[in-house]
Amino acid sequence: MDGEKLKEIREKLGYSRGEVADAALVTEYEVQSWEEGWFIKQPSSGEVELMAELFNMDEDELYTLLDIEDDDESGVRFSDFIDAGLRARKHIRNIKKQD
Repeated sequence: MDGEKLKEIREKLGYSRGEVADAALVTEYEVQSWEEGWFIKQPSSGEVELMAELFNMDEDELYTLLDIEDDDESGVRFSDFIDAGLRARKHIRNIKKQD
């Protein structure tokens, strides 16, 4: 993963690490670890999807820019299922705010 590219995109668009963390449903510490290259895990597909949404770019484009590789040949990881649940929770929260 190219963490420097993530930092470059974030700063170019004027977002703080905290804002990226909130959007991707991760901690600010995790975003920092991605940017500085000492990450334990690269962003999951759900986290990439949420960052792409924040950055207003195509998810595949962000994968390419950040040079993120899929760990599993099937393309599906356990964390993707967790991400789906987190995205659903975020969507429900947004609907409740509109009411």
